[in-house]
Amino acid sequence: MKAVAARIVVGSALAALVLAPGALAGQESYFPLEEGNRWVYQERQFSSEVTVEVIQREGEIAELATSFASGSVLVRDGGDEVEVELAEEGFVLYYRFSADTTWEHRDPFSCDDQRMVSVTAEPQPVETPAGTFEETLRIDYTGATLCADAGKVAEWWAPGVGLVRWQEDSFVGRRTYDLVAFTRDEPAPVFSRGDANADGRLDVSDPVKILQFLFVTPDPLICEDAADVDDTGALQITDPIYLLNYLFRTGDAPPAPFPGCGEDPSKDPLACESQPQCLPD
Repeated sequence: MKAVAARIVVGSALAALVLAPGALAGQESYFPLEEGNRWVYQERQFSSEVTVEVIQREGEIAELATSFASGSVLVRDGGDEVEVELAEEGFVLYYRFSADTTWEHRDPFSCDDQRMVSVTAEPQPVETPAGTFEETLRIDYTGATLCADAGKVAEWWAPGVGLVRWQEDSFVGRRTYDLVAFTRDEPAPVFSRGDANADGRLDVSDPVKILQFLFVTPDPLICEDAADVDDTGALQITDPIYLLNYLFRTGDAPPAPFPGCGEDPSKDPLACESQPQCLPD
């Protein structure tokens, strides 16, 4: 067996899990690399599970970890190519993601290192416990594997989700792993506390908006957290009173996020979408 040094070896399942976001123009990423994203796979015959998670991302560098083994691995997103860091070589080509292409796959997990792979469209939908995925792309591995009893055979990828199935050979025969769950980390909403009507200003119209919501016509607020002026986790009469005291007397300023925009530092059940004035242009 050939040894290929990786920064930290994390297990063969992760070797199938990095493709360039947005590599095919006009389509969603075939591997969304946002921090916190998590995939769970289950093997059909023995029901063993593998989880993969994006631990963190800084710039174009993402750090991935899997339950298959301890540790993590660094990958670099280069658009239509993704590179993986090998200890003795630095970043080398890991995946090139475009239809009808073939390349030499470098891999920190020795069985599939330096194998040729090709990408083709898969016209049939792929059905998994996590759902049915249309218009998947298939990656086929060719050439001899460096291990006598293991090696990738094929992978199936879906836009906006990533890897949904892969097959590999082992000493017990062909094994198939299917996606059973995908959790995509959504950014927390951003708002300015006190700006209940989300007009980008803090004035008397904001306590009036809260009073109307509480006692007149409870039209949905863009962000209930913004109307929770005293940050108690509930909307009540104390919120407009708090804001009026701040605006016209010598009351305390609203808690963060204030006076600018930001995330809610305290957890509560209030509904909130990002206020338009808090989003980048």
